[in-house]
Amino acid sequence: MKITHEVLTTALRGLRLAKPRKATLPVLDCVLLSANDRTVALSITDLDQTLTYHGDLAEPSENQRRLVPLAVLQRVAKEMPRDAVLAFDKPGQLACAAGNVTTLVPFDAPTPAEYPNPVAVAGEEIELPPAALLALQEARLAASDNLTRRNICCVCLEATGVVATDGRQLFHANTLSLPLTGLKLLPAHKVLGFFDPAQPARLRL
Repeated sequence: MKITHEVLTTALRGLRLAKPRKATLPVLDCVLLSANDRTVALSITDLDQTLTYHGDLAEPSENQRRLVPLAVLQRVAKEMPRDAVLAFDKPGQLACAAGNVTTLVPFDAPTPAEYPNPVAVAGEEIELPPAALLALQEARLAASDNLTRRNICCVCLEATGVVATDGRQLFHANTLSLPLTGLKLLPAHKVLGFFDPAQPARLRL
């Protein structure tokens, strides 16, 4: 399984947002890399939610899974050249090739079998236009961070817009037209800021 430095750095911009502040299990400090033919999925979870980035492999690969500490990937992304290709062919070892130089980076990590299965989302899949993604990012800042009031720690999506409140301030974007039936609640997680508001995104709600 080989990926480019560009794929890794792009994935880490979002994955770092989903890492739990205090991991209760070693596996929660890790990223699961899953290769399938020409694509790779990089996933991280805090058990309540899972974030996965899909990208292209540097070359076709058989199905493989590797668990790598997030801190190791962040260090590699920072220290290795932009033209580096990262190989995850051996468990517990990452090989970074740039030009004629290959750097081996050993690490300790649980086995992929210990990675928790993500919760399947059985809702409808919708496409959110750029205006809705921008509203989501703005609404997140107005939501409460008081976890004892979980109903206002969310952003509410409705057919005509986006709503959020912390009990003192209210955000309401009501000029949208979304393909929704009823109300949908999204946790006001910082990962909402990962979406590029210049591009539409598909969400399963």
